[in-house]
Amino acid sequence: MWNILTKIGEDSNVSEIEEKRTRYINWVDKVLELHRGNFINEFRLYFDLGDDQKSYITNWIHAALAKGVQKLELNFDRFVGLLWKEYSFPIEFYNTLKSPCGLSIIKSLRSLSLRFVHVNAEIVEFFIYNCPHLERLSIFGSETLLSLKVAGSSIQLKHLDITGCHFIKEVEISAPSLLSFKYHGPQIKLHVENVHLLIDVSIGGTYDVQLRNLIDPIIRYLPRLETLELLLDLTKLICDGNKRKLREFPKCPLEHLKEVEFIGFIGRPIDLELAFYFIENAPMLEKIIVNPTCPYSVGTYFEFQDDKKEQAVRKCVKQLKKRVSQGVQLVIK
Repeated sequence: MWNILTKIGEDSNVSEIEEKRTRYINWVDKVLELHRGNFINEFRLYFDLGDDQKSYITNWIHAALAKGVQKLELNFDRFVGLLWKEYSFPIEFYNTLKSPCGLSIIKSLRSLSLRFVHVNAEIVEFFIYNCPHLERLSIFGSETLLSLKVAGSSIQLKHLDITGCHFIKEVEISAPSLLSFKYHGPQIKLHVENVHLLIDVSIGGTYDVQLRNLIDPIIRYLPRLETLELLLDLTKLICDGNKRKLREFPKCPLEHLKEVEFIGFIGRPIDLELAFYFIENAPMLEKIIVNPTCPYSVGTYFEFQDDKKEQAVRKCVKQLKKRVSQGVQLVIK
């Protein structure tokens, strides 16, 4: 799909792009018109659309929800196309969903993914607290999400992913069913409690940001983790000022940790020191994944265009091999 969308942007002029958007709109309309089933299990929109097409998008979402959709994904990626689009979740439609009739059609939702959809905390939290079966929530690239509160004993959310929301300031999590948490973005106030089932964590930040307060709230849960993914612009988090001194982490063993992935690993001394920390403190470690891809390219077309500095990484991996126990798999992506 990346190749198709990129080709639209590279090989087309403005009028051709608009023509392809029109064809896409007509195609989706036709698919929904011909759908005779009473239920839709999964509905995914993946195209370079925006507010100019808001009325169509709203109708599509309503149609999917009305048929009890369980997995809803809206992906209006802006990395492609000559005309970048903005899509904001319509307030009018949100108000409709808050009505008794609207509340009844969102009950089946189990997975919600919003990529380049501008939403605020009120809208996101509405879905969290009113969809009793919602287990997976992913928000990517929303410029209007400033905070988020996921708290309550009745919340069934198991997977939470917040990525690339550049203006977010605060996230509060108290979710007893949560199994995985991913946060990649700017410095925030992060409050985490009552996540005793948490086993998978992915943490990453933006350039020139002190991210120490992202690790501190989850340190007490590290011994329970099975998978930990670190985007290595986090080196600022574990360095004291300008000194290259590895910050002291708790000495308790990471006894459940089975897999660690380092994204942005290019063999800097601090990269190796961080890897050595997990090698020495995770007795059940089964796999270490070394991924040189720039953290800010992950999940985009540019991930596949990255200069991975393969020779430098392979040289560093030789040093890691000397420290890992037999049976630990070392993988280079």
